[in-house]
Amino acid sequence: MLELDDLVTFDASPASGGAEFVRAQVRDRPGVRYVIHRRAPTSRSDGAAAVQRCRRVVEGRRLRCMLRFVATIGPVDDPTCVYEDAPIGPPPRLGAARLEDVLRATIDVVDALAEVHAAGLVYHGLRAGCVAFTPGGAVLLDFAQAAPPRLAGDDVGESWQAAGDLRHVSPERVGRVDRGVDHRSDFYSLGVLLYEMLVGEPPFAADDPLELVHPHLTRAPQSPHARVPTIPRFVSDVTRK
Repeated sequence: MLELDDLVTFDASPASGGAEFVRAQVRDRPGVRYVIHRRAPTSRSDGAAAVQRCRRVVEGRRLRCMLRFVATIGPVDDPTCVYEDAPIGPPPRLGAARLEDVLRATIDVVDALAEVHAAGLVYHGLRAGCVAFTPGGAVLLDFAQAAPPRLAGDDVGESWQAAGDLRHVSPERVGRVDRGVDHRSDFYSLGVLLYEMLVGEPPFAADDPLELVHPHLTRAPQSPHARVPTIPRFVSDVTRK
């Protein structure tokens, strides 16, 4: 049985870009490699339950934007997901990458989300830490919150309270607007991710969860062009839609 102590990281470069995943190999067996994904800390102690939800979704649907689930390792109450190995990297950031690379990456995420939506799911929780890029396109990790669309008035529960997710949460997902939660929620989060790739940080930041949710409901973010003048205005305008 695979154990956490059996693994040695050989490519930690994704984590340096804020990703929640690294590539690791089995100690003394360099040819046996995996992608290791450790979910961002949550405001609730549901690490094990979240990982099991993720596993059920991934094993029940073999989508191109998924990596094959191999195992869970580590503490029972805070497990780590092990996936098949792939040459993956974190989302590109403008400055370290060209604008066309950032836009190409965004299109790859659109394609991945389209596949998820075609399978009858809303991904939820889209963030830089769980998006990986391969030569063949974008891969999404952490399907713990993936679920069918919700109608307006449905109880959204507390899934939106995951730390690291509030910076990207859509207004309808927190239940503060009378609107269903469907594919548009994911595209709102994608806009936040694109903003982050262009500017280097999400449009809103705060330590208190409610203070972080509030601007998503009441404020328009500062234009990326205003923060980084080299960003073309049309790209800046698309990001804010």
